[in-house]
Amino acid sequence: SCDFAYCNGVSVFGLSEADLTLRDGSRSSLIKVLSGKTYGKIFLIFGTNEMSAGSETFYNYYSALIDVIRKYQSAAVIYVHNTPPVNEALVKYPEAINNENVFRTNEVIAKLAYDKALKLIDLNGLLSDAEGSLPKDATWDGVHFQPSVYTSWSRFLRLAALI
Repeated sequence: SCDFAYCNGVSVFGLSEADLTLRDGSRSSLIKVLSGKTYGKIFLIFGTNEMSAGSETFYNYYSALIDVIRKYQSAAVIYVHNTPPVNEALVKYPEAINNENVFRTNEVIAKLAYDKALKLIDLNGLLSDAEGSLPKDATWDGVHFQPSVYTSWSRFLRLAALI
């Protein structure tokens, strides 16, 4: 069984204060979720909403988030997803959200995974076309996924025996 916590538009910069929605529809803070029970695995995905911040700022905030998680869940294995590609033809703000910035962001995530001994999940093979972009049929705005992508992503994690 998995727990899910999310907040639309949240970033590593505001997660600590975010009002998270849980699987059952209730709401909670990150600290309450982390202190409520013991988890064996924790999965995170950040990067798209942080692309306009500098690499060092993103790294420092993400690193601090990992420290908070480990404070409450010291035995959990933490998985970080890299940032998926975007479809630049559909993106509303391509000067900020583009695959060059995705690449740069993923370099930061890879460094963080190495420095903090995290498990890195590479989504690029699953979510990119021959040109390295998010396929048009996988997105409605160039960034956010169509429902079918979540099914493929979940299957990918199950087949890799991660969930």
